Amino acid sequence: MKKKFFLFLFCINFVTFSQIDYSNSWEDFYSYNNVKDFVKADNIIYALVDNAVFTFDESTSEIEKFSSIQGLSGETTSSIYFNETFKRLVIGYQNGLVEVIDEDGTITISSDIINFNQSGEKSINHISEYGNTLYLSTPFAIVEYNIEKLEFGDTFFIGNSSTSLRVNETIIVDDRIYAATEDGIFIADANSDLLIDFNNWQQEYAGRDFLNITLFNNQIYASENNKLFQVDTNSLVEIRDFFEPIINLKSSNINLAVSLNKKAIVLNNSLNQIVEFTINQDFDFTLANTFFDNNNNVYLATKEFGILKSSISQNTTYEEIHPEGPLANDVFSIDVKNNNLWVVFGGYNSYYGSLFRKKGFSHYDGEKWINTQFDPNFPVTDLNYVTIDPFSDNKVFISSLGTTTNINSVSTGGLLVVENDNIKTFYNHLNSTIEDVEFNNPNNISIRITGTNVDNQGNLWVASISFNEELKKLSSSGVWSSYDLSSLKTIPEQLGLSEIVIDNSNTVWMGTRRNGVYAYNETGNRKRALIATENLGNLPDTDVLTVAVDKSGRVWLGTRSGMVVFRNASNVFDADILNAEPVIIEENGVGERLLGDQRINSIFVDGADNKWFGTDNGGVLYTNPSGQTTLANFSTENSPLPSNRILKIRVDDSTGKVYFATDKGIVAYNSNVAPFGDELAEVYAYPNPALKTHETITIDGRNGTHLPKGTNVKILDVSGYLVYETNVVEGQELQGGKVVWNKKNLAGKKVASGIYIVLLSNDDATETATAKIAIVN
Repeated sequence: MKKKFFLFLFCINFVTFSQIDYSNSWEDFYSYNNVKDFVKADNIIYALVDNAVFTFDESTSEIEKFSSIQGLSGETTSSIYFNETFKRLVIGYQNGLVEVIDEDGTITISSDIINFNQSGEKSINHISEYGNTLYLSTPFAIVEYNIEKLEFGDTFFIGNSSTSLRVNETIIVDDRIYAATEDGIFIADANSDLLIDFNNWQQEYAGRDFLNITLFNNQIYASENNKLFQVDTNSLVEIRDFFEPIINLKSSNINLAVSLNKKAIVLNNSLNQIVEFTINQDFDFTLANTFFDNNNNVYLATKEFGILKSSISQNTTYEEIHPEGPLANDVFSIDVKNNNLWVVFGGYNSYYGSLFRKKGFSHYDGEKWINTQFDPNFPVTDLNYVTIDPFSDNKVFISSLGTTTNINSVSTGGLLVVENDNIKTFYNHLNSTIEDVEFNNPNNISIRITGTNVDNQGNLWVASISFNEELKKLSSSGVWSSYDLSSLKTIPEQLGLSEIVIDNSNTVWMGTRRNGVYAYNETGNRKRALIATENLGNLPDTDVLTVAVDKSGRVWLGTRSGMVVFRNASNVFDADILNAEPVIIEENGVGERLLGDQRINSIFVDGADNKWFGTDNGGVLYTNPSGQTTLANFSTENSPLPSNRILKIRVDDSTGKVYFATDKGIVAYNSNVAPFGDELAEVYAYPNPALKTHETITIDGRNGTHLPKGTNVKILDVSGYLVYETNVVEGQELQGGKVVWNKKNLAGKKVASGIYIVLLSNDDATETATAKIAIVN
């Protein structure tokens, strides 16, 4: 009774939120392949995936997706239900969140279970309905939810003495609730007002864990491990032993579908098997659920291929149903250029050791996704880094970690070269200077390639983890070279290399594990390390996870314990004192380190020299070039980011889109930032004419060109009076090679309707350009 009183008070103060649609400035690049469950209402299938849903219209074959961009939370999903009365789609999440999508797309978010005073798991395991009440099965109880009023009701702790009990599924048959739990099947009167009292629940088959329960042909069926049972009043009747765990049960009017790991078995009213759907060479799927409809069509919810549709007459032929996207959402690294996005899904552990992930890679070419699955005949593992060749959009370099006793296998780890979406070359110890980490073990080969980057001459620099020559170069002519940086190590036994960047002096900067950051210049074979010791680097931590170089030559370093900037990169090999410094910002009159001691996973510099910082649990910070001014801060609270754990940030200068790879998938934000141009050519302003509804006017170069850094921009009225002036430099324009004018004069007042002249000149006045703007208020 005590628990019921608490929840009653809690529900009086429940809070629901409506969604924010971010689609004007954000888009998702999620994978929709992992369908956990689905429901079918008339001709529409609603499919539940990792952190989103999609719909499929059987009559038109149209597919629509609904994700965090449209206002869903982006959290990890767990269950789905469709209410026919109010046409509402209900989504349950692993953290206990409940979201309801109305027919008009409005989302109601109910977070009571998240905040409920209950330790442990809170996942919404299953949803059933009786009247207008939904029954949410959770790891601790059954929770009521009023689908009409969109509010929570009572919570039923049905374990002995009102204790917590994992409830897997419920069904309501003949006004009675049947709950399949970890400790048997519990039965109660659905119309009772006393269900909060555990004594009003009848426990049957105690000590047995029933995963699924369903109604079929006026009989109740439940699954326990490998076996399917018919549930009678006082007994269980074993129907069939499938000799492997039953994953799910789903019934139609005339068929019962049993989902196993790699196959679906359909039973008729007599419980005889009528058809079996299994994997084949093209579709090696893993099942989550199956539905066999009255038209002899089957729908398989799979982990790898979305929904697979087949029929009883062609049970070996499958049609894939899902929105296009990458192979999966558990991304490790990305790269982007000219609207081409590349994604890898492997990785390494905190010691830069293999995870043995057997996953392929994905490429979005601006129109469609090209997914390359893991190939058992070419078993390259732990693809962890990808670099697009800046001289060839259709060529990328992909890093791999591996270990094997088969020295002739690609499972050794190495460097993959992909051209036109086909694997062209694989480099390892057999055809390059790449070395085996375990050089003293002739029976095993272990190669660990991580960060890569291409310099202005087209040479590829490669981080190759080993005890000696860890820096490699593949020249533009195909020649390999090696460079020994072992003298820079302060802790030689700590192996690990992260990212590589190259500055304007052709110095290669490479992050390490426990040895700071290395600087190497091939001219003169100069080398230096920055470590945590004062005057020898002054880093906050010697685990350097990410490195970036800006247009002013400053080196930005992200570590496990904060971020610092090294401003003396040009003198790194000659200076006696080497101190990287934090960016100090003023907070309430007190100087604070920008980003404090947060783990910084990724730093990227965009075309305007602005900085993007990706943290391990604090989302994204966007600043001006110096880091002193915060331009934006994105998290799951104020953006469609599905997670605050940012693994990689990349910016496409050709579009201004910023891509965030998180541990729950990829989203992109349109920053409208353009890189600086090389010369001042023909310019234009848009929108033109600018109407009263247009808040800003953008001045940019034509034909994909942009304004050079240092460009002076003057806007005059037809009388020749100066209305507005700015310069394309740090501190004035934050969108790189373009100017955004808010239609205000130098006094901060909106200008009148009329014609305005734009005069532009480069920093030394050797190049000029003009444009006209019409303003209609």
